[in-house]
Amino acid sequence: MQASQNGSSERDARDYAWAYFSSHVDQRMSLFNFFVALSAAAFAGLGYSLSVPSLAPLACVLGILLTFISYIFAKLDRRAGSFLKLAEDALADLETSLPTTSARLVTRERQRTEKLQRERGQLNPLYHLTYGGAFRSVFRVAAIVGIVGFVLGCFSWASAPTFIQSDTKAAPTEDICLPLGS
Repeated sequence: MQASQNGSSERDARDYAWAYFSSHVDQRMSLFNFFVALSAAAFAGLGYSLSVPSLAPLACVLGILLTFISYIFAKLDRRAGSFLKLAEDALADLETSLPTTSARLVTRERQRTEKLQRERGQLNPLYHLTYGGAFRSVFRVAAIVGIVGFVLGCFSWASAPTFIQSDTKAAPTEDICLPLGS
């Protein structure tokens, strides 16, 4: 009876670790998809506002917004990644009870990644890019585009001609001659 309880508790632990891992993977992918949609809208607005001089202030705002959301999403992704590492650790520990090493997928994947990063990663860090590394690269590029958009928008705004409008109509420029003796 003890063996069946251990098998059941180990299965429960594996199910729990997998559910935790799966939940955070889904959350991370949803987060990234939302970032892509939000930043695409900001990119489009930034591009349009930079092409229309009167919308230069909007370009400044969108540039700052794009940089800010890139930072926030990068921090959220970092946190989700740390949750995934916890789940991977738990799954790797549970894999030690599997009878064959070929079934220890999490452990083998970690070893393979570490080996590739040691061998080739020093020469070319992009050779073996992880999801986290790819996501961080996208966040950095979006932040840089936001900063450049902000700077270009501010320069465009500063160099735009200003017009003073008044509600009164301007007097005609023709000379009016009135007779002196009347």
